[in-house]
Amino acid sequence: ISPKQWSQFWKIRLTPPARNTWFRLIHNKWPSMNRLNHFMPSTYPSPHCQYCFYPSQDTRHLAINCSSRLQVWQAIWSLLLPTHPFDPDIIWYSLLFFHNSPDITTISHHHWHQFLGMTLHAIWTAHWANIFDNVPFSPSYIIKTVSASLS
Repeated sequence: ISPKQWSQFWKIRLTPPARNTWFRLIHNKWPSMNRLNHFMPSTYPSPHCQYCFYPSQDTRHLAINCSSRLQVWQAIWSLLLPTHPFDPDIIWYSLLFFHNSPDITTISHHHWHQFLGMTLHAIWTAHWANIFDNVPFSPSYIIKTVSASLS
């Protein structure tokens, strides 16, 4: 990310925990099963996704590509960009490289990045609620929460 993009990143209206979640993603510091398996193989003997059992849960899978996450991203996308076909690559590259909104007439770049940060953090929070408190990962609850904060 360029210095100008970092400057834009710090200007997004996000809570500190949401910004930290995104910052950690940019620096590939999310504790995906691939990462945990690599560093602690005796504790995490398998890199598979604990939600959909995909054989390799990397950061992208944990944040976007797991079917439960895709459901969230798709629903929020359809609220913001109803005329654009859903494209998880646009979300991924916008998160990693701070790409702008695919349709400036529908959503400003500022609101696009705010949407990304809020959705990413809601997914992150739900993931950890599942890990630590055994709260089921509920895409419908996340969608409702993010939708309410967008209005």
